[in-house]
Amino acid sequence: MASNNIEFARNISMAECIALIKSVGDKATIMVEGHMGSGKSSMLRALSKALPDYHTGYFDMACLDLGDLMLPAVQHEHRETEFYPNALFGMRHGDTPHIYMFDEFGKASRPLQTAVLPVLLERRVGLRKIHPASLIFATTNLGAEGVGDLLQAHARNRMVVV
Repeated sequence: MASNNIEFARNISMAECIALIKSVGDKATIMVEGHMGSGKSSMLRALSKALPDYHTGYFDMACLDLGDLMLPAVQHEHRETEFYPNALFGMRHGDTPHIYMFDEFGKASRPLQTAVLPVLLERRVGLRKIHPASLIFATTNLGAEGVGDLLQAHARNRMVVV
């Protein structure tokens, strides 16, 4: 019996992956899932060379804690708090797009992954929107390699996994 399902190949080359991030990384977060040592972490350098007018923000998610991304700040005048983004987000550069790489996303603690979800989907850090032309992508190892890369379904659904 014929199936109406369309299946796509999940494997793409590094050059194709970089082209994909350049093409849609401002609208969709690309999650690059691959073997250890396949060059995933080198993609930021390649993107930076291809887009010299973009600033870069590298986040080694396996080594970060929540306070490394944002910290609560008291707004005494309004008696409220908001989160101030870490300088790694480069928001002080004003109207300049960035390339944000969330490396080893699957190894990040669950609270840290949850804190990054608004960046991945809504393109904001706390209350601050990132530049609309900024590119966002993440990397993780294959789960079958057994090195601790785990993603919750609601986090994985916010990205295009290749």
